[in-house]
Amino acid sequence: MKKLGETYGIPIVVRPIMPMLMRQMDISRRKGFYILSDSARVAEKLEIPFGKVQTPIGYPLRRIYSLFPYVNSHGKGFEYLHKCMEAIFATGTQVGSKVFLQQLLTDLDLDADEGFKHLDATDWEAGFEKNRLDMYKVNCWGAPTFKLFHNNKNILSIWGQDRIWVV
Repeated sequence: MKKLGETYGIPIVVRPIMPMLMRQMDISRRKGFYILSDSARVAEKLEIPFGKVQTPIGYPLRRIYSLFPYVNSHGKGFEYLHKCMEAIFATGTQVGSKVFLQQLLTDLDLDADEGFKHLDATDWEAGFEKNRLDMYKVNCWGAPTFKLFHNNKNILSIWGQDRIWVV
């Protein structure tokens, strides 16, 4: 997605939401396997490392998200989430550990001690809920959702990795 913005000179605004499983959505086992296999297919096509998966659902993901507002306020939200996704889907890293999060903040040239003042806070939840509701308003229910604006007017809203070509 970052390349999309760079190629066309458009800003990419990251507005995270909770995963479907943490939004109490019913996901069949079959759908879960499809999502994972589709992710593997896209990763292979784009030559992105994938395969050693460590699910962060629950507490580990909440820890990641608790640091997001701090990281994003320094303009590094996209990179932060990207590094977390690599750790989750390529290296099987325990992303909720303080060791991982401290190293990640350091790698992003951020003050880990300052960042950890936000660790396990809950003030991020309202913003994520707003993101979810805004996504639903444009008839999208999953990530990634893309909203394209022209002259401050939303001219296109779509969701799904397989629909990036439309943007």
